[in-house]
Amino acid sequence: MRQPDESGLGKEIAAKLADHSLFMSHSRFIDRAQAQGFGLVVDELESDQGLQEDTLSVFHATSHTFNATPCVKIIENHLGKAFMKSAQQQVIIQPQQPIGLRVPPQVPPQTPPGPPQT
Repeated sequence: MRQPDESGLGKEIAAKLADHSLFMSHSRFIDRAQAQGFGLVVDELESDQGLQEDTLSVFHATSHTFNATPCVKIIENHLGKAFMKSAQQQVIIQPQQPIGLRVPPQVPPQTPPGPPQT
């Protein structure tokens, strides 16, 4: 079991992860070496084959769910109780001009020239 952080390392790591100049968004990838360089403790998934298989099974199941349904959030506990949030998609179809028919540009009306001004 890991010991609580009393040195302030957690705050330093949080500050680095929250630094917009380093990450710019929540979806920015952090590899294992970079995470360890920040001081995070990283357990290698490959060292436990059973855990790796279980983790990949959950990853693939959620990936398929997100890609094939309007689901945008899944929370499930150890008892199998789940909450899933869906986003409704709205499709807006804009009328398009049929191909091959071109509408001539509108030319503003011209005023006839008047008598010269003196």
